[in-house]
Amino acid sequence: MKEISSQNKQISVIVPIYNVKPYLEKCMESIIGQTYHNLQIILVDDGSTDGSGKLCDIYAEKDARVKVIHKTNGGLVSARKAGLRIAEGGYVGFVDGDDFIEAQFYERLLQDMLEHQVDFVHTGYTKEQNGIGLRCFNFETEKYTLTKEVAVNFIENGILNSQNMHVYHGMVNNLFRKEFIQKCYDRVPDEQSIGEDLICFCICLLEGSGLYMHKLALYHYIQRSGSIINTVNTERIIQLSKLQICLKNIFTEYKVYDSLQKCFEQWFLKEIITTLKKTVRGGFISLYYFTHPEWIHRKKVVIYGAGDVGQDYYLQLSRNLDCRIVCWVDANYHAYHFEYGEVKEIGQLKKLQYDIILIAVKSPEHAGEIKEELVADLNIPETSIIWERPGYICAE
Repeated sequence: MKEISSQNKQISVIVPIYNVKPYLEKCMESIIGQTYHNLQIILVDDGSTDGSGKLCDIYAEKDARVKVIHKTNGGLVSARKAGLRIAEGGYVGFVDGDDFIEAQFYERLLQDMLEHQVDFVHTGYTKEQNGIGLRCFNFETEKYTLTKEVAVNFIENGILNSQNMHVYHGMVNNLFRKEFIQKCYDRVPDEQSIGEDLICFCICLLEGSGLYMHKLALYHYIQRSGSIINTVNTERIIQLSKLQICLKNIFTEYKVYDSLQKCFEQWFLKEIITTLKKTVRGGFISLYYFTHPEWIHRKKVVIYGAGDVGQDYYLQLSRNLDCRIVCWVDANYHAYHFEYGEVKEIGQLKKLQYDIILIAVKSPEHAGEIKEELVADLNIPETSIIWERPGYICAE
């Protein structure tokens, strides 16, 4: 690895913490153990009641780089802003208290920042669920000059309509110039509890002059059932409405709303429907649908895939009296639990009689990988496996 030329570049790492004690030690050890040592580690205890705050104080006693803020619970945005107010480094990164990072994370990001002289560096991430890690990125390593047209393209095709290029708009898988992120994050409403990162990321794209994107996945995001992003209720719909208003105002201010309006409205509709799917008991609202039901007319069907597409296919085909679902399988079957259907392991295919395996995923590349595995590992004839790009109710 190319050596960083200036070792006096300090990074302030801001860690908002609220009742994450079971995860905090792993998170902190991953930050303290970074190969780049010139860190200011700011722990913001946002009114924790589980002992997380005491653990923060213990780390501050052991490592002089650690600074602790104890505050009344005010939410993620207010916690990050509290950290930004005392940030001393020329660069700022964020880590959530229940996640962890690989040892070279900040060394690699700072190297990119210094080499390319941009406002922020963006990377992929690794999603951790039930002990399984999935590397998530769908973009090329490249430097971008952030003109209005480039920013609009990122927002439209990378965030709002991420069919071809997905940009994860979190704060955690980035490194920012301090003055830049302070200016951008200050515009995020303190009370926003859904989409606060999306708001800031869009502001960064519209306000910034340069961005470097790197196909790294050294940040590990722990997906757990009790986290904010996985909590669904009617309050989420209210927050989504506030998010829609905030984003519209930002796009209008930067004079890009006309360019983004159609895509933005479709995105908002999708978010509302997705929320309703999770809120309505049984999930009987669908975003995706199988476009060729005639292909499975009077067939015994296995659905492969239990993600968003698979769930919608299962509900669609359950109402289709012309075919029969004989099994629903997924490689990560143990992660899915539904009242209306049981997801089983792929090995069940050896015991079943069926006519068609319907692959229920969005990506043609992912579908191709599944098909190759079924043919190679289970000797399933290619003619018995079908995939078609899912229909999507929010599409034009």
